[in-house]
Amino acid sequence: MTNELVHWFRRGDSVPVVLLHGFTGSAASWTGVVDAMTSDHVAAIHLPGHHPAAPVAAGWGANIDWLAATLRAAGIDSCRLVGYSAGARAGLGLCVRHPALVTDALLIGVHPGLDSDAARAERRGADARWIEILRRDGMAAFVAEWEALPIFATQSAAAVAAQRPIRAGHDPAALAASLEHMGRACMPDCRTAFANLRPPMRVAAGEHDETFRALAREVVAAPIVIAGCGHNPVVEAPAAVAALI
Repeated sequence: MTNELVHWFRRGDSVPVVLLHGFTGSAASWTGVVDAMTSDHVAAIHLPGHHPAAPVAAGWGANIDWLAATLRAAGIDSCRLVGYSAGARAGLGLCVRHPALVTDALLIGVHPGLDSDAARAERRGADARWIEILRRDGMAAFVAEWEALPIFATQSAAAVAAQRPIRAGHDPAALAASLEHMGRACMPDCRTAFANLRPPMRVAAGEHDETFRALAREVVAAPIVIAGCGHNPVVEAPAAVAALI
C-alpha cells in the first residue's frame, strides 16, 4: 500500500481535509476547490478503480475498509471528510464503518443507498450497460456517452472538456470493476444510519440538481443548496464548495 494513493495538496498542522472524488474523477478533480480553500492541510484520495495502485476489492464493505486503511497508512488517523457523488457515498461508508476516522463530513450529491431489492436489481441492470461499454468499446466510447447524460447538462462546454483528460486516462476494466463492486446497487441503505452517525454531517446538492436535492431532504432536515449549479458543484462552483469546507 503506497502513499501515492493519497495526494497531498498542502501539508500543515491542522486536522487534514480529505477529499473524495466522483466516479471517473481523480485527485486532480479537486484542484479548483483547493485553489479557493484557506485550509493549510488538504489531501485527496484516489478511489478504488481510479488509480493503477488502487485495485477494486470484492464487495462494498471491503472497498470502504481499504480506503480507511489507505488513509491510516498515509498517517491520517482523523480527518475532515468531503466527498462528491460516488466519493460522497464512499465518505458515507467511512462514517458508518470507521466513525473514529472522521471528525465531520460534507457530502455533496450523496445517495444514501437504494431501499429495496427491486431498486438494486434495476440499478444493477443499468450499470451493466455501462460495464459492457467499458469492456467492449473502451474509454473513448464510454466518455462520449457519459458526458451526454442529462445530469451533466448544466455544465459548460469548457467544464466538460476540462474533465475529459481525467476520464479518458482511466483503465476501462478498472472502472467497470468499480461499478460492479462500489456502484449504487452494491451499497447498503444508509438512511437510518444518518440519524445515528457520530461525526457531524452536512449534506449539500446543487440548486438545479432536483434528484439529489430531494435525496438530501430524505436524510437531513436542512440540506445545503449550492446556488447556480447542477450535480457537480466541485466543477461548476468550486469557490462555493471551498467556502463550505
